[in-house]
Amino acid sequence: MKNIKDEKENYISVIIPCYNCANTISQTLESLNKQDLLESFEIIVVNNNSNDNSSDVIKSFSNVKLVHEIEIQNAAAARNFGVKNAKGGIVAFIDADCIAASDWLSQGIQAFRKHSVSRIGGQVQVSPLSSNSSAIEILDALYSFCQRQLVDKYQVAMSGNMFIYKDIFEKLGGFKATFFELEDIEFGIRADTNGYSISYAKTCVVFHPARNTFYSLWKKSVRNGRGSFLLCDHYPKWSGIWGWKHLIRPIKILLIPRELYWESISFSSSDLSYLKKLKIWFYAFLAIQLPEAWGYLKYCLISCLLKIRNKYFEKILNL
Repeated sequence: MKNIKDEKENYISVIIPCYNCANTISQTLESLNKQDLLESFEIIVVNNNSNDNSSDVIKSFSNVKLVHEIEIQNAAAARNFGVKNAKGGIVAFIDADCIAASDWLSQGIQAFRKHSVSRIGGQVQVSPLSSNSSAIEILDALYSFCQRQLVDKYQVAMSGNMFIYKDIFEKLGGFKATFFELEDIEFGIRADTNGYSISYAKTCVVFHPARNTFYSLWKKSVRNGRGSFLLCDHYPKWSGIWGWKHLIRPIKILLIPRELYWESISFSSSDLSYLKKLKIWFYAFLAIQLPEAWGYLKYCLISCLLKIRNKYFEKILNL
């Protein structure tokens, strides 16, 4: 296992993908400028074809390196391009709408030293959040940011708070740019398969705003459905011969109640009224399970049509 005592391995490159993030990235960069880390670090923001004034906002921070990924439009490609421009021995990923705790980077370094692993998945807290928050906001916190469960159960981590050695990231080939969602889960599976260990760091914290509308949670769930299809289609054992498992998976998504992680919120569930709890479970079906199943089925059908089209043109070309 690596020893991070040498100077290069102590140097961290923070990678932030950005698409139309002018309204949020200032607070992200300000939080990074307040880090208590004694070792050096750099901040790299990858503008991924934004059409707002994100670049102007980013340029107002003199210590930030701004680069542009213009060929591929997704977060996976943007993060990969950021790593290509990084000089640190460790890369740390955070999103452009998050705020890092003041000891985020130092806790990441400490987690590497304590656990002697190749990857770290840090805690993602929804903030601000209280028992008075809406049912949608509480549901988002209960389901969308379950980093500890991902690390402990599946040895993967969300890229909104993930640390990894740069050379290991490069050996694995980075994130797959063909994945528009759940690219971090696919990467984590690949890393685990290749023997690169991971540990959860509760004290390594970033804060993420809650989605506060039904529509925003619906859109995210549809994208997750698409990501789930891409992930399952990528592994033959998950798709089955001729893809037969794709046909039953949307039904499973729709019918199996979603697990909610009550330990991920800072207040007790007893602080919530029975009516609000009922709303949370109701929205779990309407805003998560239903759109996820639809997203999975939608992109499954699109994929099938594309394969049929490609085979048709292949036959024509072979005539």
